[in-house]
Amino acid sequence: MLTEATWRQIDQRTRALICRGRVADGVAASRAAQLAGDWIAGASMADEPAIGHLRRLVYQNLLGSADDEPGLLGGDDYAVTFRKAHWLEALALMTGVPVSEYIAAHAMVGLLVPVSHFSFPGYGDKSFFYFRDKYVFALPREFACLCPDCVRKDLVSKHFTWFRRHHQMFGMEWCHLHDRELLVVEDPQPYEKPPHIWLSRGQVTPFNAFVESLRGAGDFVNRFVTTSKALLALPGPVFHELLNWRLSRRARLLAPRASISGRGTSILSHVKRAAPEPWLRRHFSSTSPRYRLADLDRLVDASHLPNFPSAELYTLALTALNADPVELSAALSPTLRQTEGLESDNSQLARCLKREFELRRVRC
Repeated sequence: MLTEATWRQIDQRTRALICRGRVADGVAASRAAQLAGDWIAGASMADEPAIGHLRRLVYQNLLGSADDEPGLLGGDDYAVTFRKAHWLEALALMTGVPVSEYIAAHAMVGLLVPVSHFSFPGYGDKSFFYFRDKYVFALPREFACLCPDCVRKDLVSKHFTWFRRHHQMFGMEWCHLHDRELLVVEDPQPYEKPPHIWLSRGQVTPFNAFVESLRGAGDFVNRFVTTSKALLALPGPVFHELLNWRLSRRARLLAPRASISGRGTSILSHVKRAAPEPWLRRHFSSTSPRYRLADLDRLVDASHLPNFPSAELYTLALTALNADPVELSAALSPTLRQTEGLESDNSQLARCLKREFELRRVRC
């Protein structure tokens, strides 16, 4: 396995090949590493998002910006996804871990795709490379946030800085370590430069959180952050019918009530009772179809296909209906052991779920 010192020996030509996705795999990179050169490589840092790791190396090696490498990570065709796959392999190789471990530690796929309507072995499974490489560099928000205290700490201890995954979580307005308001980078390409550059240039603005600290944001927002962290740690998406069924059952247990449409149970009623109104209004605007609160009640329909409610709405529902970490863990569990309540249920959903899990057992 390559070390950072070995990666420093990669020449300019190989560096350019890596940038354009032309280094096919770890074997090719290992052979290329025997050449002389001045490639500055480095492992990923703790809680660093994959896109932040990639752009930090691009910046440190003076490879230019996205404008200098057109289509490096943009577009939606198979060729672009193919280039992303090679970048992913290179980043994992530099960090010294398998691709699956790199995804678990540095991607944010669990917050983007928490559910699936087909059997899925895991976010890092190579058999689903197109899905994996499509989302590994994606983020929940279009802008980037930083904590000035984290930046100063990084400069003192490491002499460089990096972005944090937890600062980029949807609905997060504060640094969970320093309990202070985050700053938003005022640039359309925030990951092109490390955080201390934006901070020194003054190209940051306060998030304008509705309270000064996460501690003062209330129980619901803190549980929303806990739920987001749990989704971030998911090894793979949860079977959607199972998760929807658990949410529906949990909503009925907490407070039986007719939904807006007059049928079933309203998850929205639980959210509106518990969530701070300023925070809810800011992050779940009624003008955006992706964040429309009325769609929360679609979660009780376990057969809803093909379009799921957004991942953010799933996070909101899980937060409202699972106050205890044990309950949250059970809701996100993909195993049959956590679905014992289905044994006494003769519904079509229960039978479908049992068949699904039996099929998974056979495949294993």
